[in-house]
Amino acid sequence: MVSRYADLMKPRADGMWLLSIVGLVLGGIVTLAGLAMLERSGPVALILGVIILAFGAGAFFTNQSRVRQ
Repeated sequence: MVSRYADLMKPRADGMWLLSIVGLVLGGIVTLAGLAMLERSGPVALILGVIILAFGAGAFFTNQSRVRQ
């Protein structure tokens, strides 16, 4: 029963890895861009980058908790 459950979760775990990596990289780039142009439209980009980073980190830690189980 445990191996069947692990087999069902495997494709979803691969998608979570991709989502977490894309979220972390994209969030980092947008956050750095927001810091670079802080005077004009930087605050909006900075807030957006932090939100994307939060979703990427959430997907990463959700995936880690599923891998440990």
